[in-house]
Amino acid sequence: MPDPIILPLLFLLLRLSGARVLLVVHDPFPHGLTITERSSWLLRLKLKILFLTPSALIILTEGGKKVVNQQFGVNLSKIFPIPHPGFGSIVEKPIEGTGRLLVFGSIRPDKNILEVILAVKQARLRWPTLRLHIAGNPGGGNEATCLAAIQDDPAGFVIDARFIQESEIPGIIADSDAFVLAYQNFESQSGVAVLAGLSGRPVIATGMDGFLELQQQGLVMFQIPGKGTPADIEAGIEKLQIASLAQLREQTSNGRLRLQHSLSVKRVASLVLDAAKQS
Repeated sequence: MPDPIILPLLFLLLRLSGARVLLVVHDPFPHGLTITERSSWLLRLKLKILFLTPSALIILTEGGKKVVNQQFGVNLSKIFPIPHPGFGSIVEKPIEGTGRLLVFGSIRPDKNILEVILAVKQARLRWPTLRLHIAGNPGGGNEATCLAAIQDDPAGFVIDARFIQESEIPGIIADSDAFVLAYQNFESQSGVAVLAGLSGRPVIATGMDGFLELQQQGLVMFQIPGKGTPADIEAGIEKLQIASLAQLREQTSNGRLRLQHSLSVKRVASLVLDAAKQS
């Protein structure tokens, strides 16, 4: 988290000199905090000072805009929802229909990894070819519980609990049919979801604002109903399993093109310039 004293003072000094200061806020709250940690009055005070001192905020989603307004009192006219630009497609290979699902990125408590594992175990009773690949740095504190949960079905899981090198990413995605994003308490734009969409892969995801906004921009998404329990996640997996492979390839191909336009650097830069003029 940025320094809650020095940075706001710098913002104020810059504004007194006549500069416009735009702060890019990736997440209203730091990643992976529990509900209790989010409730800390000291954390909220630090964030409120940080958010109120720039000329304007650029935040990645409409959902994040609501949080910053409602929980930190920032005027809506000072908050500009602008997505992070895409970084190009790194996988051109179409979906093969192998039944391999992917959980990718930092492994945090808010990603519900254990619930995903339990959902896949149950789904494998109906679709034995399903496999779940978990790839990313562990950091949630429940790694032992997750590993214990797969002991009676090791053939259904591939675990790469480590930092994934950039050179490895295209191959991991190419071998996957879909990403599983069972996130909770997540108001930001998901870089992993963007990576999936630009690689021609659908996501099985909860109804968080960031995912729904990307869906409107082209991301192919099978929504996990309910609160993200193992049964809910299994229902999302079922939607993928019964989908037509030919139609899914067409949808993800078209969705990739839409995302490339929506998240193009040129378009995002134009939105940032507009925000600067209005601040």
